[in-house]
Amino acid sequence: MAQASYDSRVFFRDFPTRFSLIYIGGDQGRYSYTYAGSFGDGSGVRLMYVPNSFQDSQLVDQVNDDGEVIRTAAQQWEDLNNFISNDPYLSDKRGEFTERNGAKLPWLHRFDLRITQDAAFRQHRLQLTLDVLNVGNLINDTWGVSRTPVQNNPMSYVGPNPDNPEEAAFNVNYPSSGELNQSFRDDIDINNTWSAQIGIRYMFN
Repeated sequence: MAQASYDSRVFFRDFPTRFSLIYIGGDQGRYSYTYAGSFGDGSGVRLMYVPNSFQDSQLVDQVNDDGEVIRTAAQQWEDLNNFISNDPYLSDKRGEFTERNGAKLPWLHRFDLRITQDAAFRQHRLQLTLDVLNVGNLINDTWGVSRTPVQNNPMSYVGPNPDNPEEAAFNVNYPSSGELNQSFRDDIDINNTWSAQIGIRYMFN
């Protein structure tokens, strides 16, 4: 956190105008990469193994309810392999299981602006304030926006491998966008947009 203030008498000679800029930055948190789907043994969520190769991934063709192939195992591996390679955490965990809360969300940087103006009228004294929260987002709509994982369970368990029942079979668990090409997306929420508020404070002598 950091704060900088500047006083000016640009509006009133007897009462300064204060401009304050407040910075807040930090890690947005941690999350886990896990499997989607139920393994049928009551074990709940399982941490994901990060495959090294197509054979290591144990992917099978993805089919619809009519048994038609939507994506081949090879097509899914190409998407999954690119996703792993472009993810700083997963690319470092190839051939290993992920850790609980091992992955980190990107840092978030935000600035708030406050303008304070004191004024007096006869025996009355007022303080006017203007707060612009997440002011960076007012300048650029990509600034001050938190990010969320595109998919934290990119592999889905579909059952025993039909060619080798002793092995598990998986599909790539694509997000609703249909594309698994990046680790994070902007979190579209009203809390990530800029906002402004005006305040009036009456001060007794």
